Amino acid sequence: MMVAASRMLTEGFELADGSQFLPLRDDQVAIGLPSGPSSANSGQAPIANIEAALDCMISLNRCGTVVPTKTSPNFGGVMTWSINWDQHDGFNFSVPVKAKLDQLNAR
Repeated sequence: MMVAASRMLTEGFELADGSQFLPLRDDQVAIGLPSGPSSANSGQAPIANIEAALDCMISLNRCGTVVPTKTSPNFGGVMTWSINWDQHDGFNFSVPVKAKLDQLNAR
């Protein structure tokens, strides 16, 4: 889901009326997710899936069944809409996501 939604935004797609949603630059797209169980109950994404989605979008590595047609080396990253819940849950979202983003930026 994370890769599919990001791919639609970075590659564009046809709308129901036949017009086109033109692609955004990869630096204009980020994955937005709930931070954990307090903000989404059971709807949060596992960190391993978030890391794989980033690898897939940026370098076409660790992709599942949805694979972008091109790399997005300037991909905007990942955000949560509930940083207060992340703090409440012991930063179980931001700490590992930051570590992954730092790893990607070190390349």
